[in-house]
Amino acid sequence: MKRSLFYLFIIAGIAGLLYFFSEQEDGIQPVELGEHGKISSLSLVNQKGEPFNLENMRDKILVINFFFTSCQGPCPIMSQKMAELQESFVNASEVNLISITVDPDTDSPEVLLQYAENYHALPDKWSFLTGDEANIVAFAQDQLKVGMGEHADLHSTKLILIDQKMTIRGYYDSHNDKDMTKLKKDVQRLRHNPPLS
Repeated sequence: MKRSLFYLFIIAGIAGLLYFFSEQEDGIQPVELGEHGKISSLSLVNQKGEPFNLENMRDKILVINFFFTSCQGPCPIMSQKMAELQESFVNASEVNLISITVDPDTDSPEVLLQYAENYHALPDKWSFLTGDEANIVAFAQDQLKVGMGEHADLHSTKLILIDQKMTIRGYYDSHNDKDMTKLKKDVQRLRHNPPLS
């Protein structure tokens, strides 16, 4: 019995080492991601004019950002970073991107569709959302805990990572290459090790 337990511990140890080094080879460090609260419901409209409910995205890994189509400042950079994420995870059906306008009076579904096409967004991979401004502000401030000023150009420039259980796992500066590299690795971590609860 003792010998069986000894061999069991040896096998478990070897398996752990193999997993550790396989993570190293992929450039993914086996570290724990933070938890920054949970998000719940959000009902808006996507670039195709279809209702969008966040509840339908459970069991998905989400990257969320805020923008507006007439922005000439940080938004084009953020959208380009999101486009690069789409390319990196184009074949990962469990990874979805969400861009939410902070200027819904201007950014109708038709305007969002044109903007999405400019960045070669795949409709089933990358959703551009518009709707009631109060709902958008409340979602940003109360659920995602990011700043939202009185004017559209005062929105957050962070990309926000949400896991399969709707838990916020990280905030990433869209203008920082190290943050963007970390975001890609953290998405891979969630793909390989989805949360249990």
